[in-house]
Amino acid sequence: MKIYKKFILKDDQSFDTCIKKLDANLNLNYPKLIIIINKMNKVLGTVTDGDIRRGLLKKIELKDNVKKIMKKYPKLIRINNLKKDIQKYKNFDLPIPIIDKKGVIIDLEIKSENYKPNQYDNTVIIMAGGFGKRLKPLTNYIPKPMVKIDNTPILEIIINKFKKFGFNNFKITTHYKGNAIKNYFGNGKKLDVKIEYIEEKHPLGTVGVLKKIKKNQIVFPFILMNADILTKVDFASLLDFHNESKSEITICTKQYKLNVPYGVIQETNRNVKAFIEKPNYIFNVNAGIYVLSKEIFNKLDNNKFLNMDTFLKKIISKKIKIKSYPLHEYWIDIGKIEDFEKAQKDISSGIFK
Repeated sequence: MKIYKKFILKDDQSFDTCIKKLDANLNLNYPKLIIIINKMNKVLGTVTDGDIRRGLLKKIELKDNVKKIMKKYPKLIRINNLKKDIQKYKNFDLPIPIIDKKGVIIDLEIKSENYKPNQYDNTVIIMAGGFGKRLKPLTNYIPKPMVKIDNTPILEIIINKFKKFGFNNFKITTHYKGNAIKNYFGNGKKLDVKIEYIEEKHPLGTVGVLKKIKKNQIVFPFILMNADILTKVDFASLLDFHNESKSEITICTKQYKLNVPYGVIQETNRNVKAFIEKPNYIFNVNAGIYVLSKEIFNKLDNNKFLNMDTFLKKIISKKIKIKSYPLHEYWIDIGKIEDFEKAQKDISSGIFK
């Protein structure tokens, strides 16, 4: 099968189908792109990772047609002008459809089949000090980040995902049974990364522990993440989004659907205004992954217990630029035994690679 067929999607498909197609291609060694074609195989447009996130921010329904998020008038290489068009787009990283005289896709121009991500010096801080009480008895003798999924500690899976996107500068906060983490990972050499540790003598919270790190020891902006999350998010795209939007804090969010199994009455002063049968509500919830700029770091208090939710409530009204970054990729918070069991199944089935 020609490689371009992995990138194409018919124009009668849904937004949700496009997301799944893009996510299925995450393991291909190419930048992410979906090419939208009609029933005659004529190229109508393209969808990038950024187009999908903009669609999620606009709350476009997953069942809606993919053309609602499609970028019209994409870059194209015409077979009868092949050399000139390839030269024209030589600095363009994304794959470019090659079309015939009728606009039908016949191939794909890829800058490099050995595409490699950029390398980032930005610090990645992973919060690994929690007690993991909801995962007992798994955490009776080891910290939650060392619980194994498919014979690999959760924390090692997380570090390897960051490595895939070009990150190799890690700081890990520890408290509960922290020596198990230090003894296993050491300075990170066996994973070909750099790891330093920040030990909490007593819990300081997600934000409070950051002030134990000196500013000159951090490459800004830095990514902050809980050590109990498995995700296929493109961390490089996340960092690029943060920089391009000139955000002070970027918060990753995940759509959470609440299905009410009853008819909902809407009323005012006991007067019934509407009746909605078994409605569905969609909320954007905190996914436990953040990007923080130096300006925010300067606003942290010294050695005070402070969780992220309290900190955000404190600064959200102070004209701080806070951006949301919606995740469409696989994401799971391994907080409870049932989450752990689901993650085991997902990894063994190949959903999470």
